[in-house]
Amino acid sequence: MIQNRILAISTLAILAVAVLSTGAIHEARAQGGAGGGGQMTVIKADLRSDSGSTIKAKGDYREDTTTQKFKVNISASPVNTTYTVIVNGHIFGSITTDVTGNGSLDLVTVQVYYGQGLNMYHVQLGDTLQIYEGTTLVLSGNYVA
Repeated sequence: MIQNRILAISTLAILAVAVLSTGAIHEARAQGGAGGGGQMTVIKADLRSDSGSTIKAKGDYREDTTTQKFKVNISASPVNTTYTVIVNGHIFGSITTDVTGNGSLDLVTVQVYYGQGLNMYHVQLGDTLQIYEGTTLVLSGNYVA
């Protein structure tokens, strides 16, 4: 009886590992790993202020056939300040700076099974990235290769 329980538990453990491993393989492929999403497009934006602000920000957008990664970093900003991040009129989210005046917005969409999952706006060369504090434009820049 004890041997049957040990055999049953061992079998369940092996099946659980097999199922979890299969999910990890699908996730690795979706993120551009083995058999993944193909050629990765990378474009970046350095933001500037027309008002002479010393706040610094950089944008990074990466995309392949299964994954989109959007990131904006802000530094040298007033502490605990909230900014809205917009690309070509599309609101991507907000950043609230920490006690050092730094903050970031990181977004990732992964289509684990092709044709399913969420998509964000596809950022392209020349698109304008803008950072607003309330209704005031603080920084802006264009995406380049």
